[in-house]
Amino acid sequence: MKRFKLFLTAVIAVSLAAFCSSCSKDSGSDSNGSKQELEGYIKAGVNEFHTAINNDSDPQIVDYRSAEDFAKGHIKGAVNIDGTNPADWSTDNGVFMQKLTSQFSTSKKIFLYGKSGWSQTGLALPGRVARIWGSKNTVNLEGGYSSWEKNFPNEVEK
Repeated sequence: MKRFKLFLTAVIAVSLAAFCSSCSKDSGSDSNGSKQELEGYIKAGVNEFHTAINNDSDPQIVDYRSAEDFAKGHIKGAVNIDGTNPADWSTDNGVFMQKLTSQFSTSKKIFLYGKSGWSQTGLALPGRVARIWGSKNTVNLEGGYSSWEKNFPNEVEK
């Protein structure tokens, strides 16, 4: 039953992503994606994400890729909390969610990114985080780390 719910969530999220991306083409977005509500969180293009974290005096940046991927390179200042196992974040009491809420303030904006942004995790995990942080305080990087590394190679930490 849990797998079915996760599958259904992913199907809905992908459908919404396709719908939202077609709706926002005329909304003044930057070339790398626009700020959109998707599954209850803000989906930010790489330039918008970059600007937002640089304008935040103390950004809370979470890399939810594996520890191995994080060690190969990550956004400067990011903290790694492995979100590759859906069981760790599929409930508010999962290991991922417990680590997240114990390390970061829910009263501040949280910036999230994964590998590419389009996996089941990349669509559903930020939605789970937004249930606690709120839709206006949860920002997920569209295109994930791969878009960051491509656009801001000088701002990668190893």
